[in-house]
This record gives sequence, structure tokens and C-alpha cells, in this order.
Amino acid sequence: MSKAISPRTFYCIYAISLVVMLCASFLHSIAPASGQTVDNRCHTKEECRESRSRMDMPGNPDDGFYTGSDAKKDCPSGQGFCAAGGLAQMGLDYSGRKTFANLGDLI
Repeated sequence: MSKAISPRTFYCIYAISLVVMLCASFLHSIAPASGQTVDNRCHTKEECRESRSRMDMPGNPDDGFYTGSDAKKDCPSGQGFCAAGGLAQMGLDYSGRKTFANLGDLI
């Protein structure tokens, strides 16, 4: 003799399985396909040179390409960070100067 499943037990099993399927489909949709995310700060030297030339940065366009230890850690081989900014113009004199290349130059 078999026992019938009560409606309450059936609905509990149905609700649990529905929650599990929804969670699994959500996690599947947000997982990256390759398992590795792309860092938007990483550029090739040629990309950096072209973008700095288009923005009419003063000086050598190759000066903005940075391949320090943090760039080597975050970027694939042959890529680095590209400094997009130029010289900062201040409205006030600071030590007799109004133009600064970076924050270290200001301080």
C-alpha cells in the first residue's frame, strides 16, 4: 500500500525546487564566460599613443604609458595603464605656478 503525498508537502517541495532553479539560472547569467574579467585600464602602447595624440596632449605621446608593478599584476602581457590627463591649470597661484603635471608636482 502506498501513501499519497499531502498537498502541503507537494507545495513545499515545489517551492524549494523553484527557488533553487531561479538561483541557479541567475548565477549562470552573471558568471563571466571566460572566468576572467577585463580591466578597462589596460591598453597597448599603440592604443595609448593614439588616444593621447587625438587629445592633443603636450609632450611626447609615449610618456603616458605606464608599465609598473601594479600594471603588470592587473594587465595581460604587453599592456599597461595609459594616463589620459594632461597638465592641470589652476585659477590661483601656488608657489608662483598655475600649471601642474600631477598631484606630486603640486605638493
